[in-house]
Amino acid sequence: MTDSTPVPQPQPTDAPVPLSRAARIAGTVCALETVAGLALIVVYVIGLVGHRETSLFVSLSSLLLLVIFTVTWALMTVQWWRGETWPRMLTLVFNLLLLPLSWTIVQSMSAVAGEVVAVVAVVGVVASAMAPGREDPSEDQSENPSDDRSADPSENPSGDTSGNVGI
Repeated sequence: MTDSTPVPQPQPTDAPVPLSRAARIAGTVCALETVAGLALIVVYVIGLVGHRETSLFVSLSSLLLLVIFTVTWALMTVQWWRGETWPRMLTLVFNLLLLPLSWTIVQSMSAVAGEVVAVVAVVGVVASAMAPGREDPSEDQSENPSDDRSADPSENPSGDTSGNVGI
């Protein structure tokens, strides 16, 4: 006799993953950096159109780099707010790169602007470092209780139960 009770199958859910506070802060920092990048792009374009830039090559190179960073910040913002974990390391690196820039701004232009950049960068570094990363399923032994190395002798022909198969 077989049991006719249907086995409940897990249903996929589209429920949003609750964001941690650190992930929300990291996403907000990326959003602020996106807005700042867009503002700087406008300033560069105005300078290029008005022929106020001293070196066209340097200005165009800086503008291209700024566009790449701004688009990446915008993508990271969206992904942070969707609950993704991939922007974690990139946010950390981008904000670490802003620290020397903030020092340059303090030394050459404005102490206040440089300090604002530094504070935003440090908040971004801390938030992205504290944001939860992707869980590694191999670390959670409770989900895989069949990890007994001696359970199947065909996988371990020597009979060694120390886990050092073939050594």
